[in-house]
Parts: sequence; C-alpha cells; structure tokens
Amino acid sequence: MNSFIQVFSKIPQQIGVADCISLKQTPVGLSGPGNSLCPLISYITASMLSRKLLVITHSRTSAMTIYQNLISLYGDDVVYIPIRELMLYDIYAYSSSEKQSRLNALYRIATGRYKAAVACTEALTVGTVAKEVFLKSLINLKKGSVYDMESLSGKLAELGFVRKSLVEECGHYSIRGGILDIFSSNYENPVRCEFFGDEIDSIRFFDVSSQRSVQDTDDVVIIPNSEFVLSKDDENMLLEKVIDSWDLQQISNNEYSKVMDRYFALTDKCKMTGEYFDKDILTVIHNDVRCHAVADTVYKEYANACVGL
Repeated sequence: MNSFIQVFSKIPQQIGVADCISLKQTPVGLSGPGNSLCPLISYITASMLSRKLLVITHSRTSAMTIYQNLISLYGDDVVYIPIRELMLYDIYAYSSSEKQSRLNALYRIATGRYKAAVACTEALTVGTVAKEVFLKSLINLKKGSVYDMESLSGKLAELGFVRKSLVEECGHYSIRGGILDIFSSNYENPVRCEFFGDEIDSIRFFDVSSQRSVQDTDDVVIIPNSEFVLSKDDENMLLEKVIDSWDLQQISNNEYSKVMDRYFALTDKCKMTGEYFDKDILTVIHNDVRCHAVADTVYKEYANACVGL
C-alpha cells in the first residue's frame, strides 16, 4: 500500500465506507463528492478492499472527466468504455474510432486486463455479444503453428472483418498469396503473417502508411470486429424471421451492425454490456438519480423502436 493510500485510509469516514462494503452492508450512499472527489474516494476504497473498480456515471462528459482523473491513479490499468449508439433506424452514423475503442475495452474487460473501468450508463445498457461468446471468438495466431488460410478467411468475415486488397484501417484484412494481413482493434498497428504452406513462418506488425515492418512477434490475438457475432444458424434464423427487405439485405451481406440492434435479442447471444464484469467488482454509481433516468430513456427508446417487429 503506497503512502498516499495509507494517509487517506486512516480517515474515519473512509474506514466506515470500506467496512460497510466489506460487511456487505450495501449500498453505501455518499453525498457531496463531485467529479474530482469521486475518482479519489473510489480508488482509495477499491485499494483498501483489494478489488477492481467500476465507476458508472450519467454522461460521456462526466465519464471522461472521471476517467482522466483515474489515469493519474491507475495509469494504463484503467479502461474507458465508449458508448455504442443504438442503431434502431435505417441510418448508420457510428464513429469507427469509437467502435474500435469499445471493442478493445470489451476485450480488456473480458480477459481481466484492467484494474478500473469507467462508463456512462448508456455504454452499459446496450446489448452486446455475450462475454463467453466473445472469448470463444478470439483467434490466436502463433508462429510455427498450422492454419488453413481459407478457414481463417471465413472466420475473419464471420467476426466482422472486411477483406480488402490492402489493409488501411481497423477491421480490414487481406490475403496475397501466402501473406495474411489483419488490423485488429487491440493493436496500434496491423499484423502480417507469412505462411510457408499452412504453417506461419513469421509474424510482425507493420506501419499502415509505409507498409514496412515495425516489430516482430511470436503470437497475436485477433479480437472480433463487431459486437454482433453470429453463427450460420443464427443468420438462417434471422433470415426466416426478419420481413423488412432492407434489413434482410444487410444481414445477407454480413452488414450486421446496421440492423442488429433491432434483432440481436432474438438470438441467445445477446447480453447487457455490464454483464462483462465479475460480481465481486466494486461498483460506484456517480449521481444515481441521473443514471437511472438515462437507463430508463434507453430502455424506452429501444422498446418503442422494436414494438412493431
């Protein structure tokens, strides 16, 4: 325990908060702490209890402020979960960068690679692929291992990747002879796997602009490029139930992200984003009244959009 925590953990009120949580006398209500004190109290309490931390707040602005404060306490071990806008109508205006950041955040949380996480209510109340399905969808590529290129290509397409002649952004992959390039959201640079027959002979990261190698590695993990991971059976089921012609075309073309907020709950893979967290995590709700109001608004918006399906 560092000296900073030692000082604050001796404050009687702080001891009382930690004791109540430890004895499961929850929820514990605190009045007064704003965006600046909320991260500090949360950090101290989580440290005293040796637990991971989740801070939920009502807006993006508040979440980002708390996240920035927690960075000074946790460093790179804090994760920010962006909002995924509900696509309930025939439009598609979702930020690609936010999509990639959110997928990487889900990966870090699902694999336990964090100590603290911050999200606004809306980011946790939208449906997403179940944690166990997300983990089973990870593709592990190792130097010296054998893979079927055609099977890999099919798996990447199933996970939302788009095949291109040249990889230029996250979500792209390309195959040129015995070379497989993939840009996965959990890496800053795309990865290039060179095959000798069916065996991976080398793996290295490369720069998108110059296409030159920047670092060799022995293995990589490719994460889904979509929150909607569907099996062929799921797709066939949806094609039978969906009656809107435009939606049917998107599903047939693997453009799930444009329509699946309306239909994903029909599968058995849809879960709330908040279910990615373990039950023993310390959860702090900042401004609970406004958080509940936002959750209620999201629910009503979703229910109204789906009432005619």
